[in-house]
Amino acid sequence: YHEDTGGNAVGAAYVFGRDVDGSWNEVDKIQASDRQDIDYFGWSVSISGNYAIVGADYEHAGGTNDAGSAYIFEIDVDGSWNQVQKIQASDKGGQDYFGCSVSISGSYAIVGAWSEDANNTTLRGAAYIFERNENGW
Repeated sequence: YHEDTGGNAVGAAYVFGRDVDGSWNEVDKIQASDRQDIDYFGWSVSISGNYAIVGADYEHAGGTNDAGSAYIFEIDVDGSWNQVQKIQASDKGGQDYFGCSVSISGSYAIVGAWSEDANNTTLRGAAYIFERNENGW
């Protein structure tokens, strides 16, 4: 998450694949299409089948400081990983840190926001569940 390609602590995620002999090799390096300094992209990662999700919990979502975002990537037929969607909390707020934890499985993704102020109570935290629809979003 402190990787500096394209800025200061913009972050990156590295995808590794296992060869037939059992050794692991780097196959791709992924970054957010809208990366900015101190997004911390790669703070959390999860992969399932053809999809990966990467959290950037310090990302300035819509100009809101440290609201956070998560990015969905899909593997292409040539083996490269491409960003297909950026997701944010429907009720994003400053310093929610959405993306501090992520997981993806099948058509569902879950994203944590450890500092979300649920029910007007400071630092309650929340988890947001997303479902991929029939159009792939």
